[in-house]
Amino acid sequence: MKMTRSIAAAILACACTAGHALTTLRLEPAAGFVNVDTPFLVRVLADIDAADEIIGFGFDLIAPPSVSLLGFAPGPGFADDPVYLAPLSDADGLRAASAGDLLLGPPVSGNNLLLGTLSLRASALGPVSISLAADDLSFFFTEGLIPLSIALSNFMPPVTPAAVNVTSAVPEPTTWVSLPIGAIVMFGFLRRVRPAVSSSTTATLALYDRPMLHASIFAALNALVSMKSRRGSTSSPISIVNTRSASIASSI
Repeated sequence: MKMTRSIAAAILACACTAGHALTTLRLEPAAGFVNVDTPFLVRVLADIDAADEIIGFGFDLIAPPSVSLLGFAPGPGFADDPVYLAPLSDADGLRAASAGDLLLGPPVSGNNLLLGTLSLRASALGPVSISLAADDLSFFFTEGLIPLSIALSNFMPPVTPAAVNVTSAVPEPTTWVSLPIGAIVMFGFLRRVRPAVSSSTTATLALYDRPMLHASIFAALNALVSMKSRRGSTSSPISIVNTRSASIASSI
């Protein structure tokens, strides 16, 4: 009887170990390059074997001091449980329960499960590695992956960290292309405007330099003076202007 129990315990331990070996976590950043002091997202994905089906989870963030956690959004089918999970878990807010109920939520297993999305921000330049951990697996409702069976303790599977490169904000490639194009267009516009302005100015000056125009203006002024001085004359102002214009034109 004692030997039978030992064999059963060994089989159960082997089954649990094999199941844990097939369950993994990985972190995938939305982009490999992020700008400094700009929020970026990292998804927490899981492959959970059917033997390890879970009802909740809780993680600690592992990142350099320059990386700050802005928030965590649970994935589809998960939500925080303020009654049975939040008061007992000391995770960094990276926690959720199936359907938001650690006691009644359906068990979860499968591949490429989105457990949640991290919102982060980095304040220093350079490569950054972001991972997850669990430092308290001894109690049922705490950290790690929380299995459905109370016979199994919480466990932390292997984690593939996210690697991002924090860079300074630089103009986008389209901006670099548009700068020389804009300069060429502006240069061509200035070349078109300057000759037009010069030609119009020259034409205006040439118009005012014509002797005939000066003579006509001078004749009109003389006619007005003569009209004022000869109020009793029978000659009309128009005839006077024409006569003086003709005489000035003949002299030219």
